[in-house]
Amino acid sequence: MKTLASLMAERRAAMAGRAPPRRGPRRLPRQAEPESQRLLYLRLLRPLLRDAHSILKAELRPVLEGMRAEDAQRADAPSPDGGFGRPGPTVEARAAVRRAAKQWLAEVPTPKLLRLAGVVAGKVSDFQRAQFRRVFKEGFSVDVLSAEPSLRPLVESFTRDNVALIQSMASSYFEEVEAHLVQALTTGARAEQLAEVLQQRYSVSESKAALIANDQVGKLYGSLNKTRQEGLGITHYVWRTARDNRVRPEHVALSGKRIPWDKPPPEGHPGQAVNCRCYADPDVESVLDTL
Repeated sequence: MKTLASLMAERRAAMAGRAPPRRGPRRLPRQAEPESQRLLYLRLLRPLLRDAHSILKAELRPVLEGMRAEDAQRADAPSPDGGFGRPGPTVEARAAVRRAAKQWLAEVPTPKLLRLAGVVAGKVSDFQRAQFRRVFKEGFSVDVLSAEPSLRPLVESFTRDNVALIQSMASSYFEEVEAHLVQALTTGARAEQLAEVLQQRYSVSESKAALIANDQVGKLYGSLNKTRQEGLGITHYVWRTARDNRVRPEHVALSGKRIPWDKPPPEGHPGQAVNCRCYADPDVESVLDTL
């Protein structure tokens, strides 16, 4: 596999007899953030959540309708306990949630999720590849793609891990809905209040989906960047942040520091911490000094 040093040596040999190529900047152009890939992942996750929500509402509709009828009857003839602790609706609600979870898993099988995660992985890899190529083309006028390492293990690992994450996200949604419904029913909640519980848990799951999309795309982008840099023989990087007020203090402290790829800081390399938007700027000093 060709390193950056060998690619630049080849270019120098090809330029023999002509004006010497510029040595290159001390810092390469900044890579763009994978925002469109994060948005793509979230756009693919949202329909899965909407399907789960729709299935659940359909399964719970008979339970809520039965409760409304009971509430209306109770209003005409109040029971001594005020209607608290209704065992029937609790058992029915639990059963409805579990039916909904089973139906969702049947409608969204693993092969479908593998395709979804594979699309995201491919888009992130293509974007990072284009960014990587651009910065070295602009910085040194060399095409680093001729030294492209094998990235299949990274892409396959991301795909498998994210299928598990999506399934876990859906399972958590159903489990949390069930727990909140049972809690509400044991305190005498009415049908309208249970409907509010469903909407609240759906909103929470949407936030979790956004976190998964942001976090997982950042992790894959960082891993691809690391693998491509090491494939070029680049042993160190400079930590760069997203340069806004959302950067965590410990990453602000790392900004501008030169870090070896084989010795990550306690925070891990850029992109490894949850929702980290930092990136590793290739440190080409050692390569330049050998030319």
